[in-house]
Amino acid sequence: MLLVAWFGAHPGLAPAGWVIWAGRSIASLSSGAAQRVWEGLRVSRIGTAEVVLPPDEPARLAAVRRYHILDTPSDRAFDRVAELAARVLAGPIATVSIVDSERIWFKARRGLDQTQTPRAPGLGASAILGAGAHVVPDASADPVASANPLVIELGLRFYAGWPIVTSDGYRLGTVDVMDVQPRQLAQDEVAVLADLAAMVADELELRLSAGRAVEAERALRIQLEREKTLVEQIAALEAERTSQLEHALTHRVVVEQAKGVLMGREDLGSVDDAFERLRAVARSQRRPVEELAREVVAGQPLPPVTRSTRQRPRGGAGTPRVRRPDADRRAGGSPDEGDASGEFSDRTLRITRKLWPHGLCLQGEVDQANIAMLAAALATVVDSTEDVHLDLAGLEFIDVGGLRLLTETAGRLPAGQYLVLDGVAPYLRRILSLVGWDRAPGLKIGGDQP
Repeated sequence: MLLVAWFGAHPGLAPAGWVIWAGRSIASLSSGAAQRVWEGLRVSRIGTAEVVLPPDEPARLAAVRRYHILDTPSDRAFDRVAELAARVLAGPIATVSIVDSERIWFKARRGLDQTQTPRAPGLGASAILGAGAHVVPDASADPVASANPLVIELGLRFYAGWPIVTSDGYRLGTVDVMDVQPRQLAQDEVAVLADLAAMVADELELRLSAGRAVEAERALRIQLEREKTLVEQIAALEAERTSQLEHALTHRVVVEQAKGVLMGREDLGSVDDAFERLRAVARSQRRPVEELAREVVAGQPLPPVTRSTRQRPRGGAGTPRVRRPDADRRAGGSPDEGDASGEFSDRTLRITRKLWPHGLCLQGEVDQANIAMLAAALATVVDSTEDVHLDLAGLEFIDVGGLRLLTETAGRLPAGQYLVLDGVAPYLRRILSLVGWDRAPGLKIGGDQP
């Protein structure tokens, strides 16, 4: 069994060469052979020493970081490897070393007080350059190893190390044995050193796999919790929407009943006439239509329409006046310019146009029956350069088709112009957030419903 080991320095840095050790003799390689062995390596200055680096040094350091082993507490599994290496190879000092960018850190050590040493050439830093054993029989006779801090401070003479190689081929460090006396290493001892280094590599791979499994389980658990929360939120929204639908249905039923009562009691010609009568009274008294409808169904007489001096006549859509900023009023505009100036309506939805802020006011319910009317109303206000405000404080219900219409309208607005939803009910705000429509291009969510 032939083992190639470094005995000296990089050619050109110090007079030395590689040696072939067969258990009985050591012979120096020619300078040309040594030069071919070093081809592809590069030299870097670390501290005051020039250290030869592997050609894959950046990737090797990334592999070192991958295992999260540097600066970790002592570990019995690795301590046993160092103890076994010292006992079997009869060396007073043994370590499990990891070669970092500028230091060699000892994950486990036997007979050594230091926890790390500079990445100086000659010993561990040179051992990771080759695929097999790195043996220095007498460091005092080695021009490079003799300058290593461990040699100078501890008087080390003998060094033997085997690289710890990952599954993808990176040499993280070494399992090594050191002595203060020069010596040789038998072939079976080299085999032991190789087995111990392989054991360390296997342990690192096992821990890395276990760590990844734990991370995957944690990520899965977090994802499941998020999905559970989302399902609960959707269920809550469904329950809230069901309640809203039940309320809307009850509202429609009582209004339809009131229409029938009014047609018989006041001899009205159609259900439309009955609804207009009911809505006119509700508007004049500033009361909900449903509340008056319940009174009518209960047998109470419907009061006559009363006009308030603070309310516009029928032609002005019947909504309270909206005050404009003082600057606009001083500009000479008439008092009515701040009021609604147009109206779209059917049995369940009333849309009025407002000049300040520019936009529409929606009251009632939006569904498939009146979505075309909403689209027509939006078309009358989006041709301006101003933001378009939709007052939704009086909106009792809007289906998905209506929400989609709003987001599509916002997306067609010019850059810098927005469709602003004001008075958004909390349940509607949550629905928009869940489906991501609150972040739709051109759409802004204003204040909550009061």
